[in-house]
Amino acid sequence: MPSRKQMWDSLGPEVDLLVIGGGINGVGVARDAVRRGLRVAMVEQGDLASGTSSSSSKLVHGGLRYLEQYEFSLVFEAVSERRTLMEIAPHLVNPLPFLFPVYEGDPHSLWLLNTGMWLYDGLSLFRSPKLHRKLNPREVAREEPCLMRTNLTGAPLYYDCSTDDARLTLETGLDAAVTGAAVVTYARATAFISDESGRVCGAVIEDKHSGCTKQVAAKVVVNATGPWTDATVSIAEGGASEPVLRPTKGVHIVVKRTLLPINAAVVMLHPNDKRVLFAIPWGDCTYIGTTDTDYDGDPNEVYATLEDVDYLLSAVNGFFPKNVLGREHVHATWAGLRPLVQGATGALDASSVSREHRILIGATGLISVAGGKLTTYRKMCEEVVDTAVKMLNLSGGMRRRLAPANTDTEPLLGAIGWPENDDHELVATQIRAGCGAILDGKTCTYLANTYGMRGHDVAQLVVKDP
Repeated sequence: MPSRKQMWDSLGPEVDLLVIGGGINGVGVARDAVRRGLRVAMVEQGDLASGTSSSSSKLVHGGLRYLEQYEFSLVFEAVSERRTLMEIAPHLVNPLPFLFPVYEGDPHSLWLLNTGMWLYDGLSLFRSPKLHRKLNPREVAREEPCLMRTNLTGAPLYYDCSTDDARLTLETGLDAAVTGAAVVTYARATAFISDESGRVCGAVIEDKHSGCTKQVAAKVVVNATGPWTDATVSIAEGGASEPVLRPTKGVHIVVKRTLLPINAAVVMLHPNDKRVLFAIPWGDCTYIGTTDTDYDGDPNEVYATLEDVDYLLSAVNGFFPKNVLGREHVHATWAGLRPLVQGATGALDASSVSREHRILIGATGLISVAGGKLTTYRKMCEEVVDTAVKMLNLSGGMRRRLAPANTDTEPLLGAIGWPENDDHELVATQIRAGCGAILDGKTCTYLANTYGMRGHDVAQLVVKDP
């Protein structure tokens, strides 16, 4: 693996594809493109996943609520990609049960939800981690003893997946780098280079560590900057562009799991606006989220306010009245921006804005990807690279035959050699045996779940220098 300095030094003089932005879409585009045989450079102004891609709900899911909005194609694409990610990153994408309690007076009856669950399973071609079950109140109480039982009519129990969003982004970027892309962090695009016709043909990149700059020529430039998409387009087009995004803020709060002990992710309808929220088990913590409010501030300054925290506490306390939480119990928060695409009307509430993505080609030839969700990043990135290749062909910049990227079948680095039966504890046991039991079992489980098979490499570092 080349060092950051080596990758900075390797930038330029010309690449086929320059990707700006090191979130999940940026690294996904870089991975897909370099695997096809393109010369690729990707620059990120901070660390990989330092923006939205480390601030999600950490779920890989089909989007059950999108069925209500009749976005069947979005759900089908998402559940298909969920299966793909379970195969290429089994150490990071893991089945998680979801419980959707239904009470008298709720907007949706238990019968209607159960019907929706069959549709959800059907769209996944019945290849969900497990098929859903309909539970009666007594069964719900056994599953989640802390959940409110008054007026409870039952609950579907269904399955999606959880993930470590930052690690998924990092491993995708590592794979791109190992395959040959220059993946440079703390490198900011400060200006674009244009040819005589005004077409973007590269960028000026600043090394934020040293302050040095260099020009990187590129046949195609991709803008994958998430919440910074409009700002990046504005630089390319001289400030004359119409906004593409409608950013919305999502906040999560974290409490110790002993304060809110749950076994499954619990779906909650907020008592004020009926917005769907989750309480999700995460190691020795439980996190609750997310909010969905319009945001027009600086993407670098997004954070959880007391109003956001109180909004989430009011929901979770209604569902778990025996485990009342206050501000003093909040162990941590995180906040991120969804780079959603503006619709034809501004009258929609933030939660109703479509999660579908768009690939835009500006007047300068800059390709921008906006919208979408973590679950479908791989498919989005494939479409972005398809668009880039078409531009290369039209401009005569592609004079060699490209290989298939196979990003849907080639595992990420930590998944190479992962057991077919997805036995995390087997890998943890192997890691512990390989390091002579210098590390305890809990640490080895953490290494397996975080680094996958590369956990062996981390353990060996400990052996060399305890």
